[in-house]
Amino acid sequence: MNRGGWIATVNVVATMFLVACRTPATAPTWQYRIRVIDQQPLVLEVTAHVAFPSSQPCRFLLGQDIGASFLSQVEWSAGTIRRDGDQWVTESSSSQGTLKYRVNVEDLGRAVRRVEQGKSSGRSWMLAWNTFLLVPESVPRWQQTRVSIEGGAKVACALLDSSNETIGSAHRLRRGVHLVFGQVERGRVPVVADDGQLLGSVEVALMDGPMQLPHARLLERVTEVFAAAAEFWEGLPVDSILVSFFPIPGRDDVLFGKVLSSPAPTVCVWIGAECRPDQLRDDWMFMHEVLHLGFPMTRRGKWLDEGMSTYFEPLVRARAGWATEQEVWEELVRGMPRGRATLEQRGMLQARGIDGIYWGGALFCLLVDHEIRRRTAGKQGLEDGLRRLFADDLCIDSGVFDLSQVARCLRSAYPDNVWDDLWARYVEGSAPVPLEELWGSLGIRIRGEQVELDADHPLRHALLTGQPLISGNPQKD
Repeated sequence: MNRGGWIATVNVVATMFLVACRTPATAPTWQYRIRVIDQQPLVLEVTAHVAFPSSQPCRFLLGQDIGASFLSQVEWSAGTIRRDGDQWVTESSSSQGTLKYRVNVEDLGRAVRRVEQGKSSGRSWMLAWNTFLLVPESVPRWQQTRVSIEGGAKVACALLDSSNETIGSAHRLRRGVHLVFGQVERGRVPVVADDGQLLGSVEVALMDGPMQLPHARLLERVTEVFAAAAEFWEGLPVDSILVSFFPIPGRDDVLFGKVLSSPAPTVCVWIGAECRPDQLRDDWMFMHEVLHLGFPMTRRGKWLDEGMSTYFEPLVRARAGWATEQEVWEELVRGMPRGRATLEQRGMLQARGIDGIYWGGALFCLLVDHEIRRRTAGKQGLEDGLRRLFADDLCIDSGVFDLSQVARCLRSAYPDNVWDDLWARYVEGSAPVPLEELWGSLGIRIRGEQVELDADHPLRHALLTGQPLISGNPQKD
């Protein structure tokens, strides 16, 4: 070992020793208990027992301070506590104590401004727990916390186990894990691989409101979509997931979707109350949102996140048997030109609007996938980089990452300089996109409004199915 390596090793060992000395061997777990005490209006009682290594005054705060005005009857068992703006401060020092207060869920639900904070539907309310759980300002990194729902209340949350509780790092309390209260239909569906292996499960909440589709059919659809996505990912990229359906009266389609990142991501879906089973099967939006779970939150990387989902969504639906090859390529042929100007005139780091972010990102993904498949005879593709992200714990439930860090991880999954070449050309810079040439290389001919496909084209088959070229030989230009 060289001198630099020896010094680095000594530093690591010393740091581990110091951390071990500072970390209590049996640190008490903080206990947060949530109980519904009134239904009209819906009111919660929160009881939090916390302990500290030494006696000290304590300042409690919310992860999102919008909820501060809807907390009442705040009490501290070890002395007086007073409100200080959007925080609460104990008047005396203590090494432990119990905090108790009430939350008016309905008023808080009406006050939230963004879906990340919460959303209501009829007599049901989805709230991020950091809008109403008061947490000590100073949280040791090793502190564990148990959160439990008591009194038999019907609450949906991806993190809750069969006993209606969850144990984990106290730092999770500052992030937007979502809970659903009130009149909600709950369900939990398994995600199973083709070989029968249980990969995980998904918590499902049907918010209050009229709905023509039976709840059982929605659960079945969640199972189908996550099974198709898990086959694409070769597993589940996150352990805990909540899907919340919001019924919209007077509509028969899936209107909108959004993924809320957190230690337990939430997929929100606004669905028409008159939606029929065949419309649910033909919908693309739910799959688009679910595929976002396979890509981390990034700074300056929304175009790549949206581009991945826009590009892969029709391919994954085709692999599941919900779309034909003709339908997939018609969609991509008609959509990709919308993103062309961004790659040719500004570069993806300057992407703006739906055309630039969604279709510009999708076009970049198509160019990368096409080149990787061509050079490797279809044995590798863009999706292999997504699986590398999971392996390196660059996941949507792990925080927010720099785009450069995500790009380096993706680059490591591909041969030669494929990623570097296209990244320099179309992300950091701008350049002409040979789109007509690309379609020709895939055996796709465009005649006016018609999209014609050559029969049994190996490279196009590899992109569609994710399988090696039928011929087994690299595709030539």
